[in-house]
Order: sequence, then structure tokens, then C-alpha cells
Amino acid sequence: MTRAACRVFCPGFSLATIDFNGRLDPEIVVEALATNRVEATEEQLDIFRRNYFELLRGEVAPARPRRGARSAGEIAADRTAWSWGSSRATT
Repeated sequence: MTRAACRVFCPGFSLATIDFNGRLDPEIVVEALATNRVEATEEQLDIFRRNYFELLRGEVAPARPRRGARSAGEIAADRTAWSWGSSRATT
């Protein structure tokens, strides 16, 4: 979030004093803008959102499965087949 804000608002934009715990991104951004004394336009906020999501996607991009590894979809399908009374999948 800091990198996206620095790109859009100002290079020295800081989130160092902002409490992230249990808060949604829009609440964090509003407080960060006030703390950094930035009055953002709707256009800047839109550009910030796009930058932030682009950077976030790059940080949490899914890892490529190793050869022979099961996909997340296959694992999830197995888990949905589990019964509450057993630790083994029912197939």
C-alpha cells in the first residue's frame, strides 16, 4: 500500500503510524491521507486503487504447482467430501 501511495500521492508518503489491525483498506487509506496531509482527488484515488491492486497481485500471485502436486481445486474438492465424523475423505 505504501509503494502505491508513494507512486500516486508523494514519494514520502508514510503508513508508519497507521493501525491496520481489523480495518478495511478504505478506512486505512482515509486515515493515511489525513496523516500525510494529502487531499486526493477521485482521479488520484482511482489511480491509487489500480496501482495498489496491481502491486498486491504481484505479491500474492499463486505459486506454480510442482510437478505431480495436486491443485488447490483438487484439495478443496477432497475437503468438501469429508464427513464431520471422520478424518478421512469419503469417496
